Amino acid sequence: MFNNYKEYVNFYKKYLNNVDDRLIKTAILRTTKRGQIIVFKGLCDRIIIKEKAREFYDKFNHEKIDEIHSKGKITPMEKAEEYLKLDVCAPEDRIGSASNRCEFFSDCYECILEYLSCNEEYDKFDFKLVNSYTPKKVKIKKML
Repeated sequence: MFNNYKEYVNFYKKYLNNVDDRLIKTAILRTTKRGQIIVFKGLCDRIIIKEKAREFYDKFNHEKIDEIHSKGKITPMEKAEEYLKLDVCAPEDRIGSASNRCEFFSDCYECILEYLSCNEEYDKFDFKLVNSYTPKKVKIKKML
């Protein structure tokens, strides 16, 4: 609950560079007679997280992408594509801690993009075949 609309907007300004009035109004459940704003906390969190990720990816232009590629690195968007092609859950560890992310994000791509928004460049996957198993042919002797 916020005391007034200005306090509500200032809450978003703590986290976001640009606040879209139309977007934040969608989180308002009710405005009381005294002007207090009642909102869903989860929806506010969702707006902030999605808008932060959007702000992060909006700063990638051709120059920035070329600069990243010149270092032999790839962009977060390209890294997300790698994860999706390999059908890998990037934030998942072996104990299932990403399940809350599955509930929060509408799809894997959106989740991975947010997960990768902490760095501007990544190393490309470099797979090498190590200790490959090659079955040996077994000779079978006939018993007489």
